Amino acid sequence: MIDGLTLGAYAAEPRRPALDERSERRWFQALAAVEGAHGLEVFFRGTLHPRGPEHLAQLLPEGWHLVVTALPQAIAGSTTDPRYGLASKHADGRHAAVDDIRRLLAETRRLDAVLGRTAVRAIELHSAPRAIDGVSSDASALALSLRELTDAAEGTPLIVEHCDALVAGQAPIKGYLSLAAEQAAVDEAQDGVRCPVSP
Repeated sequence: MIDGLTLGAYAAEPRRPALDERSERRWFQALAAVEGAHGLEVFFRGTLHPRGPEHLAQLLPEGWHLVVTALPQAIAGSTTDPRYGLASKHADGRHAAVDDIRRLLAETRRLDAVLGRTAVRAIELHSAPRAIDGVSSDASALALSLRELTDAAEGTPLIVEHCDALVAGQAPIKGYLSLAAEQAAVDEAQDGVRCPVSP
């Protein structure tokens, strides 16, 4: 359950690791002062925080929840290897993406253990890669990834967050699967996976 407003403040914060510890604490205090806010959307790119999830736990306002987006990791991974992604039909690219989300899930468990409660309420996943220049992706590959991650999630909801789809004649920003394909993947994966959020 998500309590109160969740701030997607990671997009506004200074780039990692630009803030020193004192400035970072002031940043989190400023977020805590936002009326009606009771949680943060944070991002995963190799780690939840450069100083580790234990440090993030110390920064989190008391009682606040987290929603974690893996989009920066999906973008970084596909920059290194265009075949990287949970929806990739290329085995190496799909396995690499699944392994990264397993690491994310392990970090969320460490963070929850430090806090002594379930702070992470959902993990947002994405249907990378962009299927161009010989790269292939589809709903079945995404469904397979979701099934493999469900047990590792240990009850944490996995949400497929829809990004812009690859459409002929349009320049994409991300260019992942269509919403219909993502819905099909969620249906195929079945247990433990929630429907995609709205576009």
